[in-house]
Amino acid sequence: MPKTLARPTAAWYDEPMKTPTTIYFDLDGTVYDLYAQPDWLARITSEKDATVYANTNATLVDIAKLQELLITLVNMGYAIGIISWLPAANNVRKNTARPATNEFKNAVRSVKKLWVRRLLPMATEVHIVQYGTPKHHVALDKTGILVDDNAEVLAAWPGDTIDAKGDILAKLEELCYNNTTALQKKKVA
Repeated sequence: MPKTLARPTAAWYDEPMKTPTTIYFDLDGTVYDLYAQPDWLARITSEKDATVYANTNATLVDIAKLQELLITLVNMGYAIGIISWLPAANNVRKNTARPATNEFKNAVRSVKKLWVRRLLPMATEVHIVQYGTPKHHVALDKTGILVDDNAEVLAAWPGDTIDAKGDILAKLEELCYNNTTALQKKKVA
C-alpha cells in the first residue's frame, strides 16, 4: 500500500516564496575573450562578422570549473543571468560610437545567445542589449550580484558586485561556501 503524504500545515501556505538572488555575468572581457579574437575591432566596426562572438574555446576562465560552480550555486538557490552589450559600430575608444545596424545587432544577439546556450545553459535570464545601456535597467533582480570587468558598470550597479579583473572562480567558490565577503558590498547611505 502506498504511503500517504502528510498534509502541509497552514503556515506552509502562508510563507511567501523567496525569489532567488540572480548572479549576472557580463560576457565580453569577463567570461568571453573577445579581445583575443583576430581583428576583433575591425570585425565589429565593419558590421560584417558577428562570428567574432562564436568561438566556444575563447574563454577567460576555466569554463568547466565555472560550469561546476554555477551548477552548485543554482542548487543552493541562486539564479544565473547574462547581461551583455551589443557592439557599437564605430570605434568606441575614440568616442565616435554610433549604434550598429539592426541587422548586425540581431546577428550578434543570435550568436551570443547560442554561445550562452552552449557554454552556460544554466542561465535562465539572458539580455543582449544596446551598447551603454545601464545593466541595472534590464535586470529582473535589481538587487542581484553583477560580475563585470567595467568599473563604471560595477559602480552603477545597485546590488553587490564581483570585479572580473580579479579571480572570479575563487569569488564564486567563496559564495558556494556562503562566504559573502567575496562580494564588493554597496555602501548603504
